[in-house]
Amino acid sequence: MLDASDDGAPVPPLKRARVQPEARRALSCSECKRRKTKCSALGKTPCDACVKRGRPADCVWEGYDGPVSLPVAGNEAQFALAADVDALRLELEQLRQQVAIIAAAPAPGMHLDTSPQIAITMSTQAESTPIQWDRAAGTVGQDDATQAVTSLEDEVAGPLPGSRGMRSGPQLSAEADADLARLLALLPHPNVGSVLVGEYLDGPSHKGWHVIEQISFRAQLRDFTAAPGSVDPAWLGLYFMVLALAAKLSTNLPSLFPAHALDYLSCLPQIYQQASVKALELADYLAVPQIRHIQVALLSIQYFFHFGDSGAQANLALRHLDAAISTAQWLELDLIAGGAGGDAGAGGVARVPFDDPALAQMDGGAAVELCKRLVHTLSFLDGTIQKRTTLWRLAHVATPLPENYASLADMALGIRPPHELTEASLSRIGSVFASAIRGIPMATDMSIEQVAELDRKLREPLDLIPIGHGTLDDMWMILMVFCSIHNRLVRAHRLHAMKDQAIAAHRQARQACVESALRLISTLLLFNVGPRLRPHFTKRWIIGAALVLVVDHVLGGPASRAGLVEAHAIFVAINPYDTRAQTTAECARLVEVLIAVGDERLASGRVEHIEGIFGEVRMRFRAIPSSDVEVDFDAIFRDFPLLELNLMGFSQGI
Repeated sequence: MLDASDDGAPVPPLKRARVQPEARRALSCSECKRRKTKCSALGKTPCDACVKRGRPADCVWEGYDGPVSLPVAGNEAQFALAADVDALRLELEQLRQQVAIIAAAPAPGMHLDTSPQIAITMSTQAESTPIQWDRAAGTVGQDDATQAVTSLEDEVAGPLPGSRGMRSGPQLSAEADADLARLLALLPHPNVGSVLVGEYLDGPSHKGWHVIEQISFRAQLRDFTAAPGSVDPAWLGLYFMVLALAAKLSTNLPSLFPAHALDYLSCLPQIYQQASVKALELADYLAVPQIRHIQVALLSIQYFFHFGDSGAQANLALRHLDAAISTAQWLELDLIAGGAGGDAGAGGVARVPFDDPALAQMDGGAAVELCKRLVHTLSFLDGTIQKRTTLWRLAHVATPLPENYASLADMALGIRPPHELTEASLSRIGSVFASAIRGIPMATDMSIEQVAELDRKLREPLDLIPIGHGTLDDMWMILMVFCSIHNRLVRAHRLHAMKDQAIAAHRQARQACVESALRLISTLLLFNVGPRLRPHFTKRWIIGAALVLVVDHVLGGPASRAGLVEAHAIFVAINPYDTRAQTTAECARLVEVLIAVGDERLASGRVEHIEGIFGEVRMRFRAIPSSDVEVDFDAIFRDFPLLELNLMGFSQGI
């Protein structure tokens, strides 16, 4: 805009005098500027980058007249360490080059001619030297130079993001100390706690779901009782989770807590479970991955998924599973290489966190086997707990299956036969089961060839199950895996099983489908003597099997009606722990309708229009209103149109 003069005429603006620009101030030292790297604060000599490079003397600031920060005596050790880092890096690089030259040489025993007069024979002495587990270092196969360089780099520059830090002890802030004191106040009297721990270790929660090593846990409990003030919060979280499961299944709470009302006792498992989560937070488990977090998470999955009673609790179980998998992968439990008893394979690197407090009181071989059991139990759950298909995080576990030791305390007795029930059975069988699921995901449009391949894969874990060994407390989780496999076989075969029986493949599918349905129901019937151990989600398995059996019953299947009667017996059995009793009663009524419709059709010989059987079942079931408006069988009836469509082209064939 133009300025105005006194007479109103515009005048041009005044020209500014040229000012000589000042010399530009250096923002980096000359060495960082040359290397084009980021420098530290202006004028700091030597800068952090030059210190890390081990060249503090090269740090010079050009054109800077401000105060200079010179190294003090306390930094001299850092400069020396930085120089050592450079020297070790150089030595390490030379060693790697030598290894590369040796690796490129011919196989052992062959002669390498470097000239017409010289022949070199490669030594085979090192071939048979086993690599042993190094408990102090926690790794095998990592050379000393690499460890030294890594250690010095951490000391000079600090650890990289994602490095696994370790708690130096139970030192906590004042606020955390107060939280810990409140948690300790929630614990029962030591005598009562000892009783509950005994019930847990001698009961189905531990026998069917081996997550902790009981000898070391009892030793840690004795140490805690003697000095509760020095407890590791992560161990306290594990102790609270053991108490939560014990209290959930115990029938002795009124006698153990005579001063408390029944309403309080009913909330006790939830109180202990929430205290477990708080103790893990005090252990800083999100920043410091640790074995005890995985153990607590696995016990929480049992608490919410197997003994829970709502979809919200099942979702909580999935959250715990996801967090535990993250910790396991951070600890590299999925990359453990080695054979029985903890000997590393000749080409493997054993990533076992021997420095973890959970493994402190265990020998090396037992620690390795525990880690293998934990990661394969996670793999089993990752592949089987319902979520979006193919959303798997442990699909490529490099860690071998745990060896079939009877217990970690009896490893000296040797490995037991594969079909013998041991503490490792669940992790071994479950992981193989999960691998089969990941290999061929279920779909409603699978071809008969795909179903046959899935059947073959699912029978691999079936062949490992030690049926007939142990009590229900010992076997309940193995039996659940057995039923889960047969449930998948029923779902895979039933669409082809209800098609034209003139085709041999369809007859075979019907036979396999009926056989799996009968085995599923007869196995779940065993839980009538211990109904608390039969999860509520198995009701869908039973109803799905019953839908197959009613068709086979109408077609004259000799054992199918007996299977339907067994399904009815499961639903009408007395179960004081059933929190969904009305849903169970509706399931019983549906099976009654299936039996009635099947009997009538068999008696009248109405096989030619068998596709109408499900419509008739639906009409009769809904003719009597449900006494509980929350009971909804639409999810089950949703399968009916597809089954009816297959049955429309049905013929008995030969």
